[in-house]
Amino acid sequence: YSHCRRLHPSHAGQEQQATGDVGDKASTYLIAHGGSKGSGRLWADYNNMQRQRGKATQTGAIGDNQTTIHPEHMPVEKAINTIIRPSEAIRSAIKLAIQSSSTSRSKFLALHPRIEQDMLQHRCGRYMELNLTKILDHLRGECCQNVDLLFLAVNIELVMGEPRPTLRSDLRELALENAIVLNRTRRYGLFGNESSAGLTPMFESGSRTAENIFFPEEPMDYSNTDTTPRLVSAKSLGITDLVASIVNFFTIIEAEQFIGVIKGSSFSTDLFAVRYYKGKRSNYVLSPEGVEELVGPPPPHSCG
Repeated sequence: YSHCRRLHPSHAGQEQQATGDVGDKASTYLIAHGGSKGSGRLWADYNNMQRQRGKATQTGAIGDNQTTIHPEHMPVEKAINTIIRPSEAIRSAIKLAIQSSSTSRSKFLALHPRIEQDMLQHRCGRYMELNLTKILDHLRGECCQNVDLLFLAVNIELVMGEPRPTLRSDLRELALENAIVLNRTRRYGLFGNESSAGLTPMFESGSRTAENIFFPEEPMDYSNTDTTPRLVSAKSLGITDLVASIVNFFTIIEAEQFIGVIKGSSFSTDLFAVRYYKGKRSNYVLSPEGVEELVGPPPPHSCG
């Protein structure tokens, strides 16, 4: 692995970092495939592999309906999707958040609508239903029966915040409507309002849970087994949004049913894959036309 040797990032300012000539320096580390100056290589290779997988789609019948069935992933991907899990701290926080949402309910429906303001004007938005009122109306079908809770995975700040001045006037109105509907659903539950509470309460996790997760401070002296690491919060580390995404991801894996978007969301696409290989098969795709069951693994991530 001599061609991978680099100075440790703490020496990043030294000239050897750029040249790769580390001489006899002991503090070296390995750069993964696609690292350093070729940072896009791994992603490009992965996308190419997924495009090849996408060419092998088939059409099958589900009852009276025809549906597209996508081939399974490569063996290494299947293995990763099967065994992937977060740290113990995050797992415990997710479990506590689910349990504290209700004392008696356990079955919940997870929904990942991409309605944040950045998506309203994103090129991938044309493949999605961006109106939260219409999205919730789609939940009245058979896909959402026999659940007790609704888990909504959204970035609250990007939905509830003041509409961006760069949005077109119609999109600003949509952003305001989505914020009102989201706030009403948070307060009164699914299909609830000021005069009648919904039968399916909504619970959230994300940033609220992430702020209370603590991690060992780095660097640690792993050679000293008696060392007790000092714990620091995700917020103090500046990674609350990242940890919130991880919390939402693995909360959705625990859901009885999951509704997400295919085109334009790598988050939903990865969730469909992980849930499929973990044996969680109640997965549904949300589009402007409605909700359709996803049979088999998802197609490769794309925005076209």
